[in-house]
Amino acid sequence: MGNHRGHGMSFFGPTMVRYSSFQANSTDDIRQIQSMETGVLFLSKSNLKCQTRGGLVMFDYLMEEGADMHSLLMTENNTMLMGGLQNYVLEFDLNTVQQTQKFTVEAPGVAIMRQSNRFLFCGNTSGKVSLCDLRTFKLEHEFDAFSGSLSDFDVHGNLLAACGFSSRGMNELACDRFLMVFDLRMMRAVTPLQVHVDPFFLRFIPTYTSRLAIISQTGQCQFCEPTGLANLADVFHVNTVGQLLMSFDVSSSKQALAFGDSGGGVHLWSDAPEVSYNGYSRETEFALPCLVDSLPQLDWSHDLLPLSLIPMPFTSSEPLLSDWVTTQATPSPRRAPPVDPEILRTMKTVGFIGYAPNPRTRPRNQVRQSSTNSVSQIQCLRKSWVLNYAWLV
Repeated sequence: MGNHRGHGMSFFGPTMVRYSSFQANSTDDIRQIQSMETGVLFLSKSNLKCQTRGGLVMFDYLMEEGADMHSLLMTENNTMLMGGLQNYVLEFDLNTVQQTQKFTVEAPGVAIMRQSNRFLFCGNTSGKVSLCDLRTFKLEHEFDAFSGSLSDFDVHGNLLAACGFSSRGMNELACDRFLMVFDLRMMRAVTPLQVHVDPFFLRFIPTYTSRLAIISQTGQCQFCEPTGLANLADVFHVNTVGQLLMSFDVSSSKQALAFGDSGGGVHLWSDAPEVSYNGYSRETEFALPCLVDSLPQLDWSHDLLPLSLIPMPFTSSEPLLSDWVTTQATPSPRRAPPVDPEILRTMKTVGFIGYAPNPRTRPRNQVRQSSTNSVSQIQCLRKSWVLNYAWLV
């Protein structure tokens, strides 16, 4: 979720446990969020930022001056479209983090974008929905849905449903309780659908049937078929405690509905207690637990106890308390044993490389213990190291 202060948060599971919280934009509000496999895209007025689900910034793209972005749409091959209240739509490549194309559109711009396998749908604030070609962005058809302004629309199969506002004279707009439904096969409007709430958001929920979820800003929610009759018994209420609903979305699995209100609350609806947000979710990465509480007890009386079991901080600039001064420590590296005389005697040189048969006078991958590294000296080194580590703790 994102709010008008540019802050982003994420929640995990059906209980909505807070997973991360970070600042996505310091000056503008967040207008749309799009999840990807590698991160999350946050669109603001003139900025597109990609961050990991934990909040790390992957890239930060600043648009040209005068941009007023409102919507983004993921297409294919890691490309996306960004539109707003200006006379152009940008095509953006997420691999190179660069703008690839710039399409010119008519005023007042593009406020909402949807996509099907045939068209790219662009809705503007004048109440019209434009059907454009997926590749060239050329205008193919246009629906004049409302005389006032367009609030929201969605596409599923061969149907397009839209809600909005109608002009009632004297430059006044009123919420229209008739949903405009269009048949994309014949490119014409069908019978409008009258609902019992003031529609502000709508989404298709294609599970067993192509149901529509119609949401009002006061918290009323109605489910109905786009080609049927709306029933008053299918109206539910979101407990917003007097706040207005500002956003609404459906999970990709169609099992959860999320509502965001003006008071900063997020409401989760589902028909099952164990809800799955995605069809094939990956394993969620969590922060590593504190390792100090899970460390085992060390038996210092054991002669072969490895000292690497003791955790130590990585300090590159500060000296450790266990570091010996040069006057009290002499480096004594283990020198390589001399080559067996039998190998030197039977060696044949070809160029600068010598070849000799293995005399097999010692076991494979084993070196004889040096006399300087006796067990008593190892024990003395162990005790002194433990003493210094105790002082460090």
